[in-house]
Amino acid sequence: MKRITLIFTGLISAIIFTSALISCGDDDDDKAPKPVDTTAYVEIEYDVDLSRTWYDYFDIEVTYTDVTGQIITTPLTRDWEYTKRVQLESAPKTLTMTVTAKPKSNDTAPVATQSVTFERDCSMSVEGYDARGNKTSLQYEYEAPMIFTLQGDALTTMLSRTQELFNDVYTFK
Repeated sequence: MKRITLIFTGLISAIIFTSALISCGDDDDDKAPKPVDTTAYVEIEYDVDLSRTWYDYFDIEVTYTDVTGQIITTPLTRDWEYTKRVQLESAPKTLTMTVTAKPKSNDTAPVATQSVTFERDCSMSVEGYDARGNKTSLQYEYEAPMIFTLQGDALTTMLSRTQELFNDVYTFK
């Protein structure tokens, strides 16, 4: 019985000693609070990367929202990129980007037996930054890569119709 009492007393003493050590930890009250993830400005990027065949057979145009909120339509004869930084409070509420390919009205159509490859990689992204220039949790990207080859009737049909190559909308919350 004395042995059980000693073991029981030893266990209780060990628990109390361990609790005392744990509670004597470092005082965390003097640490500064973690900064809030506050987006001060955003970087808006639009990108159009097309194979030469798109420009050979189509008139390409991009319609996008610039940093002032204006909807701009620009014809393209080569790949294009738009990158701007703006204060979040000044950024347009909604960003849009559409890339359209309209058939050219000339005799550049390929022979029906010829194979033609079309490649595209269009994207729209928004990245948020705090006042110190660190990335914040505001991150958005939509990318639409594609590659395909056509010939014969499928090629003839495609070259006779307007093609929407990219269409995306982003709204700030």
